[in-house]
Amino acid sequence: MVLVSADPCLIISEINADNPRLDTTEFVELYHTSGQRASLDGYTLVFYNGNGNIAYKVLDLKDHSTDDRGFFLVGSVDLVPKPAILLPPNTVQNGPDAVVLYRTSAARYTEKMNVTAVGLVDAVVYMTRRSGGAEFLAEILTPGEQAFVEDEAAHEEDESIERCLLSEDQWGFQLSLPSPGQRNNCTPPAAPLASPFINELKLGGGQVDGLVELTDASTAGPVVMVVWDGKTDQVSVSMDVDTSRTGLTYLTVGKKYMKGDDSGAVAIYGGRAADFPVGSPLSQTQPLDAFVFAGPGNKPSANLTETLIPGRLPYQLSNRQELFQKTKLGFLKGSVVICDDSFL
Repeated sequence: MVLVSADPCLIISEINADNPRLDTTEFVELYHTSGQRASLDGYTLVFYNGNGNIAYKVLDLKDHSTDDRGFFLVGSVDLVPKPAILLPPNTVQNGPDAVVLYRTSAARYTEKMNVTAVGLVDAVVYMTRRSGGAEFLAEILTPGEQAFVEDEAAHEEDESIERCLLSEDQWGFQLSLPSPGQRNNCTPPAAPLASPFINELKLGGGQVDGLVELTDASTAGPVVMVVWDGKTDQVSVSMDVDTSRTGLTYLTVGKKYMKGDDSGAVAIYGGRAADFPVGSPLSQTQPLDAFVFAGPGNKPSANLTETLIPGRLPYQLSNRQELFQKTKLGFLKGSVVICDDSFL
């Protein structure tokens, strides 16, 4: 997670790395959250290739500044409005890659250098569903956050990765129509959830049962928790949630049904356990919340992941010790920035 102060700051606000035909309108947009002109002296923008994790483009932003509304564009010659720094077509790579904003001596950063977090201000690590392979970049640049998965088919024409205020104090990324030099096409922050969601869980295995913690479900109708098998996409366990009590709800799952060295998912639906009998196939009903996990050397089916958490990746467990740690859910893709909300 990348955090910056709540004072006005410079962030990476939008990236368009892949145009539908020739890549002649690519761009990276920076934004100063004061919404005013700001000097970029001392900042460096570095582009990393996920194949080898080395820099393929370095831009010293000395002597540049944002416009009077806080925006600064780096992009292709055909882009409208015209970028402050012009790039040849097909410069911004499609992924797995990263764009990183640094603030320290520009002499530290050179093309073909290895990826570094020294001087890092903000970073976006991204990949396509086909490419994968951005794990190392994410580990160095946005530790604790997985790479953003760009879906090139999200919109009929073109789309870009845009930073938006996703809650009252957190920024994340979503795909939307490109808006170079303009406010991003963000949906308003969601209202506080009235429906329960997964707050914390502990995977089982060996002699240890699994545990799922849900937020308050007392204002919801019937709610059911379902454990899905990651190999068969079938129901392993379904349990009715007690909605008669206020506060957190805890559900115990038998150790053989939610094993941390395997793959699978936990999902919350409106309904009853009778709607999800053991052995029944994956439901296309959208869950209220879901958590998909993959043990070391395992991965759930692509259908399970895409149905339950579209546009996101399963949580990858890396070692045996991690299997029994409680894992906070609700993480966002890419970096998350706490910053001034004048951006939206």
